[in-house]
Amino acid sequence: MKDGYAEYNKNLEKFNKEITDAQEKISNAEKDVSDIEKPKWHIFGREAAVGYRELKSGIDVVSSVAALFPFFFILIVMLMASNSMVRMIEEERSELGTLTSLGYKDRSIISTYLFYVLSASGLGAAVGFFTGCGIIPPLIYSTFRFNLPPLAIKYSMGTFSLILLITFVLMSIVTVMSCYKELKQKPSALMRPVPPKNGKTIILERIKPLWSRLSFTWKVTLRNMFRYKKRALMTIVGVAGCTALLLVGFGLRDSMNGVAEKQYGEIFRYDNVFILKDEVKNIQGDLENLLTKEQVTEPLLIKQTALKCETKSKTYDAFLIVPANEKAFYKYFNLRTSSDKNQLTLNDSGVIITKKLSEVYNAGKGDTITVKDAENNSYKLTVGGIAENYTADYIYMNNNMYHKIFGKAASYNAIVSNHKADEKAFAERLIDSGFVLNVVFNGDLIKKVLDSNESLNSIILLLVVVASLLAIIVLYNLTSINISERTREIATLKVLGFTDEETNGYIYREAFILTLISIGVGLILGIYIHGLVTDVIGENSMVLFKKIKWLSFLLASLLTVIFSVVMQVVTYFKLQTIDMIESLKSVE
Repeated sequence: MKDGYAEYNKNLEKFNKEITDAQEKISNAEKDVSDIEKPKWHIFGREAAVGYRELKSGIDVVSSVAALFPFFFILIVMLMASNSMVRMIEEERSELGTLTSLGYKDRSIISTYLFYVLSASGLGAAVGFFTGCGIIPPLIYSTFRFNLPPLAIKYSMGTFSLILLITFVLMSIVTVMSCYKELKQKPSALMRPVPPKNGKTIILERIKPLWSRLSFTWKVTLRNMFRYKKRALMTIVGVAGCTALLLVGFGLRDSMNGVAEKQYGEIFRYDNVFILKDEVKNIQGDLENLLTKEQVTEPLLIKQTALKCETKSKTYDAFLIVPANEKAFYKYFNLRTSSDKNQLTLNDSGVIITKKLSEVYNAGKGDTITVKDAENNSYKLTVGGIAENYTADYIYMNNNMYHKIFGKAASYNAIVSNHKADEKAFAERLIDSGFVLNVVFNGDLIKKVLDSNESLNSIILLLVVVASLLAIIVLYNLTSINISERTREIATLKVLGFTDEETNGYIYREAFILTLISIGVGLILGIYIHGLVTDVIGENSMVLFKKIKWLSFLLASLLTVIFSVVMQVVTYFKLQTIDMIESLKSVE
């Protein structure tokens, strides 16, 4: 017991001493904790993830283009479909007269045509909707260069119902109006062919020097063009729309070509960027020795960091660039205005922002914009200039402006240079040195931009193919209408002694002239649509050139002419089947 109490008292003394020290440490620690600044919480949405933003940007481009182009396709198809129905009713006027004379009510006659047109339209819309949804989305989905799950195709019954509703309403109105137009005549009049339209003096006839020099066939052709104004207008609208879509497809390809080379060749003149492991104030010591050993001449230190630019609808990321040496900066960065290519320089009165950012903020020189850093702190910047730029967004400022805005001197985390070397080995040596985290070569950036363009290339190809098919359908439809409406006229020409070549020329000369006029209208319309599409793509992706090469104009025009010639060849055989006896037939 005695020994036990002795051991106990010894340990108790040690415990009291150590517990006092521990309590003192705990008190000091609690004081230190109470002095710690309370943390700030930053909650970011999906937009903060780079991969999500890139995928969303690609989806937005497709959605924007998909919202624009169907309008022109639908307009042209509706025009062709309604015209086909009008022509069918006009061709069957004798049947209408027979039914009326037999006592059938107008309502009963119209209902048969409505049943025909609505059943045909409904079947066509259903086949087109489900076939298109099964073929086109997988083609577009395959262009995205992401590791995505398999595409799950979902058919929007709401969209399909809207398509059916618009189709049924349009075709019903056209059918009812066309039937009433014919049925208001007497049955005896309906049983006779439509009397030919009276000829009128056309404008060209008043120009005597020109009109007197034209041959007989050319005079007839020009008179017919002014005589059948409705058919001429339909040809111009249909063919011009197809030509415009072809030009937009080829023009988008022109707008994408050279964007990467211009950004990383003319605007960014450096060949590579070294991302440093630690921020530095200047190049000295071991870092300087490393660059000297690698024979990197005239390296430029820059600070490159991301800033968030927010608007009410979207969030953009912009890279802040602050050079350590302004004189060397202009060797590697060619800042200039987009319009007149005037050189821009950094100064203490404002920052230089890229053109797309100026459009996002709707800000010009002298205006103020607000940005946020990685810690969500807001800063106001005065715009001193707007620079030409095509990929990503940038804000440029000098050291004095950086110190004024952020309240501290800039530390630099990257080096740009024009060093030429074996890229792979060069990058490995720099990274192995421990000073460099990553090396980015402009050649790789150009390749990345070109790869990202591949998704648009596939969409452009799809657009050109569909526009070509639409052009073929429109031209065939219009040529067939022209021949069927003028069967007796063509037969009469044969009776009068016109040869096959002369008869064909009589019909096709008119179609060819209208096609050339349509091409001119389509090219003008295509320039306007191309501008709209490039603006839409620029809002969600890279900025594209607003230019169309002359070769694209030539290809769009040449394809339309080829389609027209092919349709003339196809319908040539139909002309050969018209018998001269047709001109002698009479319903009297």
